[in-house]
This record gives sequence, C-alpha cells and structure tokens, in this order.
Amino acid sequence: MDTKKTLSVIIPTYNVERHLHKCLSSLIVSDEKLFNCLEVIVIIDGATDNSSQIAHSYENDYPEVFKVIDKQNGNYGSCINRGIKEANGKYIKILDADDSLETSVLSQYITFLNNCNTDVVISGYRTVDESGKTIQSYKRSFQEDTTLYWEDIYPSLTGHDHFAMIEAAYRSEIIQNIGYTQTEGISYTDQEWIFYPMQHMNTFCYIDIILYNYLIGREGQTVQHINYIKGFDAHRIIALRMIDHLATLTDCDTLPIRYLRINALWVLKVTYLFGLTQNISSADIERLKALDKHLLEVAPDLYLQLDKATTTIKKLRYHHIRNWRRSHGRFSRPLIIELLYKIYKRIK
Repeated sequence: MDTKKTLSVIIPTYNVERHLHKCLSSLIVSDEKLFNCLEVIVIIDGATDNSSQIAHSYENDYPEVFKVIDKQNGNYGSCINRGIKEANGKYIKILDADDSLETSVLSQYITFLNNCNTDVVISGYRTVDESGKTIQSYKRSFQEDTTLYWEDIYPSLTGHDHFAMIEAAYRSEIIQNIGYTQTEGISYTDQEWIFYPMQHMNTFCYIDIILYNYLIGREGQTVQHINYIKGFDAHRIIALRMIDHLATLTDCDTLPIRYLRINALWVLKVTYLFGLTQNISSADIERLKALDKHLLEVAPDLYLQLDKATTTIKKLRYHHIRNWRRSHGRFSRPLIIELLYKIYKRIK
C-alpha cells in the first residue's frame, strides 16, 4: 500500500465481532476511484473473539484498501500509535470498531478531502442506539468550504463545546512530524487526540455533513457509567499529564493554548466528578488529593476555576469540589449524598 491515499482511517479493535461488520462495511463506497482513495488500518488489539477473522476477510476482499494488524493487547493508545506509523493518507481519522461512518456521505467527504489542504477538517456526528436509531445529531455553525483560523472557531469552543475526537481529521504529516503519541495501557485516551495535536494546528475547514455514527449503550462500552467509575484512575492519569504539559508552555495567551486549557478543565471536571460522587476506593481518593495538590502548584488558575464547578443531585446544585476541599478531603461519596439529601428534605 505504497500509493498515497486521501484518508487513512485507523480502527482500534477489541472483542467487538457483533459490530465490526457494520463498521467495516460502512467504509465501502460504490465509486471505485473514491474507494481506492481510502486506507483502512484495522488494529486488532489482542481480541479473543472473531474480530480478527472478520477484519482479515475484508483485507482479502479489498487488499488495496484494508490492512489488518494483529498485536498483543496494549489498549486504545497503542492502537492509535501503531496506526499513525502505518498511515499513508493525506488525512488521518479515528473510527472506533463499534461505531460506523455514514456511507451515504462518505464519497462526498473523500472528494472534499481531495480538494482540501487545511490542517484540520471538521464534520458532524450523531449518537445512535444498538438499532441504529438516531439519539441526537451534532453539527457546528462554522462557515463551510472556506479556510478558517483560530479566531473563527475559538469563540464557539467554550465550556462543553470543545471538539470531540470523532469530529476531527488531521493532516497526517503534521501528526507524524510532531511525533504525536497517545498514552498506552489505559482507556479514555481519546481526549488526548483533540488536546495535544491542536496546539500545532493553524487552519481548519468545515464540511456540513453528519459523517460519524457514535454508538451509545453497548454492553461493556467504556463510556458506560460503571466503567467510567472503574476507569477513574485512567482519567486521573490523563488529567495529570495534561496539566503537566500546560505547565511547560510559555506563551499561554494564544488561542490554541487557551483551547487546551478549556479542554484540560473539562477533563479535570469529569475526573473530580466521578471521584467525589461515586464509590471509588480509598486509595483512589488519596490519588485525587495528590492530583488536587499538584494542580494548585502547577496550574493555580485551573485550580480556582474548579472551585466554581457544581453537580446536581435531587435538583440541588452543589459545589462538590469546593466543599470537598474545605473538608480537607474528608468527604466521601456517602457523606456527600447524605448531606444533600438532608438539605433536600429540609427545603422540600
């Protein structure tokens, strides 16, 4: 596969045989010329089901497009890192193996990329259930078919509106030249994909289509509530790495770095929320205390911004981080819930 491609799609793959056919078949477009502009790199990350056999069947049928790499389990980041090394496309996009692309607009997307030279290409996405029914669709209000700069997009990237991994495709040469690597051995590192590379991106383009179908509700999915709790320490490690990275930056007033701070703040909020409102271990609470202390030392502005964060329980807004800090870290989840319930009963 030495011929230059337009788009390299990297697919980290675990035990997802139930969804893999739908994922891979969604990449097959009827226009042979456009189809051959694709490079699909399926990374089998120690799967023990039939995922590898399924992927290899596509490689056998479409050897000019599909490439399968079987490797030992190293978790999500290791798949991305291997895929980047193999990628030969003009752009790189990540596709999770239990998700899919919208085949009806994929040809349009490839054509768009053929004629595009910006650092980042942004497209819309939808969340879907197991039956494929749309739960919600997400699009940006950016101007289409024109080169955009940070001053054009930054005003909309505040709060919870920072980019999602599934919106972005990056120019491969930038990702490869900066030596980007994703943390290996833990889950939830998709947040890194729209954090570290962004400071190196200068130009953007938007295509007004819904391209990505993001599955919600699959059994065993990492975004399931119970797995988020189990993955608390992964969130902590990712947040810690982000704030340490921010501490190394000297010019913090540029728009790309402002964006990184918004993104890191969101990751921190998620980390603290699960740490303070769920049944995590006492060891994890101690790790959260250490993170909080480190945050105060290296990023005091983010530390203070977290004081404003609230969570809602029983229709009450509660400054869970601020009150936890004031208790010197003594509040556990059951105590917070008990206190909130007493307040709720008192005002009801």
